[in-house]
Amino acid sequence: MPRATKATGTKTSSVKAIQTPKGLSLDLEAQVFKSIDKLIPAIEDTVAVREFGIKVTRETVARIALLRGLALMGEADNCGMPQPALKPPSKAVKATEAPKPEASTDRSLNVDGTIRTPEGWRRWGKKEKLPEQQVEIHAYYTNNGWDRYWGRTGDEVIAFYWANTAELQDLEMYDNVDANGKRVLLQETPYGPGHIVPHGWTC
Repeated sequence: MPRATKATGTKTSSVKAIQTPKGLSLDLEAQVFKSIDKLIPAIEDTVAVREFGIKVTRETVARIALLRGLALMGEADNCGMPQPALKPPSKAVKATEAPKPEASTDRSLNVDGTIRTPEGWRRWGKKEKLPEQQVEIHAYYTNNGWDRYWGRTGDEVIAFYWANTAELQDLEMYDNVDANGKRVLLQETPYGPGHIVPHGWTC
């Protein structure tokens, strides 16, 4: 695994993103390193990382960013200036707005009267590892009859809580904030509200 290092007394830092027979290093500004560091919690919270027990480092994030960037450039008509994968987010009007997981719009009921889980939503398995920082928030929802799910919005995997019983869906949102001031996000759906846990949630 390449080792990230910061140059002393200069405005740029160096990270070896790829090891080849000739070797390759990149001179990166301090701001780029900050961006890499901010992405580490989000990568740690993905299903793949949790399943394989991968330790996410700067090198891991740099490799993902490099490979995705190369893929985008390969797909772009003008390789010199690839288009961004996502449009810049518009200024939020409400702090509780958040992207919703993809699902079908056909709301139907189970034989017991509960709302059938929409296609594309995956219930969190009992054997799936729960992030230690989310134990308290998980207990709040499960003790009130809600379950934890995960789904995709584009290429992003998000974790959220939802109740398949209409009578339980008026539950107040988890009111505590994490160490960085993040709050649980509300997303209205045709199946009732979902409460989304922000990426990188820390106690």
